[in-house]
Amino acid sequence: MLSDEVVKKLAVMPVFQANCKALAGELRISQADAQQELLLELIEHRLTEWSEEKVVAAIETEEPALGWRVHYSRKDVARRKHHADRAENDLVEELGVANDHSRQSVVVEPDVEQGKVEQIDPDVLRALDMAPSMFSNHQTKDWVQSLLTNGKQDTMLAFHQSDRQFNNKLRNVATYCNSHRDRSISYQRQEQAQHQAKELAILDGWNQLMADPDTTDTDIQVWIALHRRYVEPLVNKSGIRYQGLVINAFCRAPNLDKYRLANLLAHQYEQLKEVENIEQC
Repeated sequence: MLSDEVVKKLAVMPVFQANCKALAGELRISQADAQQELLLELIEHRLTEWSEEKVVAAIETEEPALGWRVHYSRKDVARRKHHADRAENDLVEELGVANDHSRQSVVVEPDVEQGKVEQIDPDVLRALDMAPSMFSNHQTKDWVQSLLTNGKQDTMLAFHQSDRQFNNKLRNVATYCNSHRDRSISYQRQEQAQHQAKELAILDGWNQLMADPDTTDTDIQVWIALHRRYVEPLVNKSGIRYQGLVINAFCRAPNLDKYRLANLLAHQYEQLKEVENIEQC
């Protein structure tokens, strides 16, 4: 349970005030009543797993994860007030639609033959993993990528190599990679930092949506469409049940799956920020 002092700090946050005003308008109640409803929803549901120290830190830094919890708490309160009698029926209808769509959807897995490079020594494979970031020669890059993706036989065929030529190339590439390990690690770190920066920029856009009390399911659908290549792999590995609806028809997805997506993206953001903070130390 949060102390009165922390609750007061929470109640004056800009994101809380904006969602409180929006809730009062949606339910046609006073600002004071809307504030009470929103605070109760946060305290009793969406902040139950947060310690008081974490809540205080989130308030002080205006943590986006806290912002989306406020946003969805407002949606929860409004939904219960408007649809108390129909909630179960609506959910059944949504699940029925989702089931129809899920039967029509097809998940395409990468067509990768298992064991294509299993005959190559593991130490050599680890060295090859570093190669694409180390070589400026495009032919060598393409050769390594072909080996890792297609295997030995296809690579020999594509690059017109005999078995002896292939083994000599493999040995030379692996030797070079191992002898330039420090350079490779530096490249990998640079690439990782660039990737993290791009990912954080995408998630910052999500956080802005969650901080806006006027954000609709349509707004979220547009955001998902713009960042589909980022969102889809995350959704595929998550506990979201009706993945096709979340990606393609967010407004018709079950509320539970909508919350799971919000939780997933908030968790992803928090992890990235933790890594960023550790690297800056």
